[in-house]
Amino acid sequence: MDISAAYIEERFQHFNSLCFEGKLVLPPIRLSRSRRALGQVRCMRSRRLDGMWKFCNFDFAISELLAKSMDEQQVDDTILHEMIHYYILSNQMHDTSAHGVLFKREMNRINRAFYRHITITHPAMDEEQSNEDINDKRKNVVAVLRLRDGRWGAMAVARTRVWEFWDLLESIPDVMQTHWFISCHPFFSHFPRRTTLKYHPMDSTDLIDKLGDACLLMRKDGRIVVSKCDIKTLIR
Repeated sequence: MDISAAYIEERFQHFNSLCFEGKLVLPPIRLSRSRRALGQVRCMRSRRLDGMWKFCNFDFAISELLAKSMDEQQVDDTILHEMIHYYILSNQMHDTSAHGVLFKREMNRINRAFYRHITITHPAMDEEQSNEDINDKRKNVVAVLRLRDGRWGAMAVARTRVWEFWDLLESIPDVMQTHWFISCHPFFSHFPRRTTLKYHPMDSTDLIDKLGDACLLMRKDGRIVVSKCDIKTLIR
């Protein structure tokens, strides 16, 4: 299906009225040329005084390249998928993961009430995702944070900043524990290589699943060494 920014905006306004009681503010709409992501909601984040993130300056995009292989219903379900992300972020809600408890609750509500077929991952991407899983073998340095309020987070750290971040994270009062890993899982290859302290919220189940292949990194005698570990004993 060929799409335009005007089409996305019209469907956004329609679904806003139908599914979200018209409460969503229309964000900037654009077409992307992505061959990896059907849709994307991006935003700026800033740390609030209470330590939580504030989300602002939203950007809403749908891939015109990938939409060509979809029918109208699939495109509309993709728009709704991204609208759920936008609903959560624009209301300053913090989910347990990228597609966590809040996302699944809204997805199931809309699917039941309006006979939609929104999914977490799109069937049209299955083959591409399988090839990506096989071929993407980048080694990622991942810091896993456990906060004092029980939440978990992860960040992929630029190799040039590992020593600096290791010390910084240990000095932050809200961070109760930090584990460092090296992982080939393609999930972490999508993370930006952090040069600032920004983490991706995740729940412990997702972390255990994504870090199944990972090796633990430890500091010893002024060096970073790799050690095998049981992920479940560290993240629980």
